Amino acid sequence: MSLDKIISTIAGADLKSYLIVFDYTFGGRAAVQAFFDSKPDEVRNWMSPFEGAVFFVSTLDPYALAKIVRTRFPLGGFLITELPFSKDGWLQQSAWDFVNKPTENPNRPGLNPFRLSDVFKPKP
Repeated sequence: MSLDKIISTIAGADLKSYLIVFDYTFGGRAAVQAFFDSKPDEVRNWMSPFEGAVFFVSTLDPYALAKIVRTRFPLGGFLITELPFSKDGWLQQSAWDFVNKPTENPNRPGLNPFRLSDVFKPKP
């Protein structure tokens, strides 16, 4: 990983909003939420105003995210899309804020931010 990539990741510059839509084989919204909670480095935050869909925040691209989801739900149908596009609908303001301004959840257990000093340790 390049130094620029590390710095932008630390600064949160690469946080993106996503939407995953999934079928009944996933076992419902609670199963996806529990899976996302078990992946705090990959899924930095999530919220779910719908039964068959979850908004989430990540630094990964949709292809990497799909591979991760496939490990837990190998038979389920799903779609992951980044949300930088024009969007409209009827949602509560907190959902729009979540989609339009992706942020990490600092209270989430297991989220392990790192410092440059952790990556570039001085040689003994």
